[in-house]
Amino acid sequence: MASPPFVCSIDGCKRAVTCLCRHCQKDVCSKHFNEHQIQVNNELIPITDRLNECKNDFFSPNFYD
Repeated sequence: MASPPFVCSIDGCKRAVTCLCRHCQKDVCSKHFNEHQIQVNNELIPITDRLNECKNDFFSPNFYD
């Protein structure tokens, strides 16, 4: 069986590329894209939560007291 023309850029993976990850600019298969998406979300959610806390603190009535 011939290998796909473009293979996943993750070391050792021989699956066909299904998408480009815009976060790391790598061509990846759907399996590795999904794994990477979970990892990125786990990193971004706490940052987003902290930004929301800062915004809420800034706009709270007691911020300037």
